[in-house]
Amino acid sequence: HLAAPVVRLDVEASMPESLVTWLVEHLGAAPPLTYRIDGHLGLLQLIDLANLIEAD
Repeated sequence: HLAAPVVRLDVEASMPESLVTWLVEHLGAAPPLTYRIDGHLGLLQLIDLANLIEAD
């Protein structure tokens, strides 16, 4: 379980709808919070965020 609610879910535009549905259901992200993004997701920024959380 997540420690905090999902506030936004970005997925690649080409991601199959079945996988998007699975993510929404398992993360508890409402469909209005789900955005399809053309291009690459900012995974380096996600790693930076994870490192900040670990530092606390």
